[in-house]
Amino acid sequence: MRRHMFAIPAIESRVADARRRTVRVLTSWGLRRHDEETVRLVASELITNAVSHAGHLTPFVTVLLELDGVGRLRIGVRDCHPGPPLSSGSCDDEDVDGRGLMIVEALLEEYDGGITIEWHDPGKTVWAVFGPPARMAPSVAIPRQRQVRLG
Repeated sequence: MRRHMFAIPAIESRVADARRRTVRVLTSWGLRRHDEETVRLVASELITNAVSHAGHLTPFVTVLLELDGVGRLRIGVRDCHPGPPLSSGSCDDEDVDGRGLMIVEALLEEYDGGITIEWHDPGKTVWAVFGPPARMAPSVAIPRQRQVRLG
């Protein structure tokens, strides 16, 4: 199993650094290029949520990266806030925030994964779990475009 852990100050200006570092580490572990944007989005959302919603109780946010022997990828973000993250069902059409985890959950379903929460004292770790590599690249048939002659 491969593991990597790092912490960032719980301030919004450091989220981009954490996102880049996450992708850099996972790329060194063999992250496929076509999965990079999905992983970047998922990591960014989890890190941003922790900084935005738990930052007042959390001086540092910890990012945990794990790749197990069968290729299952887990990205965890630990904060000190005792409450759960906003669930995907807790926002109305009029709300400005609250859809990020809903998007993350939908993306992870495409990768045979999901979100789990590990509670500790103080706070929690929110894990995004991606399925094994066979599932890391959802197969989507893209039809070839036919050339049409004009004139």
